[in-house]
Amino acid sequence: MLNVLRVACALFISLLITGTAWAEPDPGAFVTRSSGSVNFHTEGTAAAPLPPFAKIFSGTQVSIGADSKLQLVYLQNGRQEFWSGPASLEIGIDASSAKGETASPTIKMLPPYMVDVLTRSQDVISDIQSRQGMIRVRSLMTARKVRKAEANYTTMRAESADDDITPEIYLLTTYDELKVYKRMERPLQEILKRQPNNEAAQRLHDQFMAILEAEQEALQ
Repeated sequence: MLNVLRVACALFISLLITGTAWAEPDPGAFVTRSSGSVNFHTEGTAAAPLPPFAKIFSGTQVSIGADSKLQLVYLQNGRQEFWSGPASLEIGIDASSAKGETASPTIKMLPPYMVDVLTRSQDVISDIQSRQGMIRVRSLMTARKVRKAEANYTTMRAESADDDITPEIYLLTTYDELKVYKRMERPLQEILKRQPNNEAAQRLHDQFMAILEAEQEALQ
């Protein structure tokens, strides 16, 4: 038992000295600019273009072509490097190492609060990009719902009395739910035209106009 403890202690001391036991994960480097011919690869992988807003890690090999630019920030210490090609470099934990006779980077140290934000930037950018796709899908769905509502309105309008504003109420409510406020103006005018002396209709008109005006002001 005593021998086991001695071995365990020796192993612990060895790991402590080398730092292996306390090694922190590599936070990587965040690419803030990649223009021109900038390629990267890791061991066992083929070279590929290095896109902006990517995160790369220690051991990554980067080649920067002539007249090409690369800027990255090491999230370990806030070291920002700006490289102009041609250059070849290897990504480290907190700094790049140039390979051969290549250009030297312009270096700037970013404050901790900025590094803290940049640590989350890739996730935010990915989220924005995915939301853009969701917005496009949602826009198509909204357009279909608007067309269907307007077709229903046309049918309802043809089957209703001239002074019946039920079709307009239906259309306005649908527009409000779909947040297509700019389309509200025409049915609002129809309400007043069909019931010009109806105070309740006038109030309804005024309420929807307030929504429309507020939306227009928000877009300015």
